[in-house]
Amino acid sequence: MDLRDVVRRHPWLGERPHLVEADRREDLIRALGAADGVRVRTVRARTSVPELVTGIGRALEFPEPLPRGWWAFNDYYREIDRLSLGPFAVVVDDADLLARSAGVAAFVGAVHRLLSIADGGEPWEDVDVRVGYFFVGRWAELVSQGARGVGPVDRADPAG
Repeated sequence: MDLRDVVRRHPWLGERPHLVEADRREDLIRALGAADGVRVRTVRARTSVPELVTGIGRALEFPEPLPRGWWAFNDYYREIDRLSLGPFAVVVDDADLLARSAGVAAFVGAVHRLLSIADGGEPWEDVDVRVGYFFVGRWAELVSQGARGVGPVDRADPAG
């Protein structure tokens, strides 16, 4: 069973990006732990996209200095492909706090970049998945609050 099988067997994970409610976190960890050879890594990034990029770099065992921006992250990520490392499941805890503090646009931009880099421009079904991302947070609460308290929605991506 690989990461795609985990998603197929657990419909509550939904489509990508996988936004997992905080009260399902332990279910997620158990499901990922049952996947063959998948190395589960957790990251907590609550304030900024560069914090997220650096945290994921640490979780994926990138060499020092850890990337803070997308160009360096992409370069390091290519080594995962080249060396056939993984597969990794990266669980981003408190991701809703990142969306609140960095802003929804920056958060969505970061998720988009992570998935695009992981896919290498190919659909999920057509690639050997090296890294899967799962964003844990209080998503229903965030949505129910609407735009209030969610942070700026038009901030440029600080990780550039």
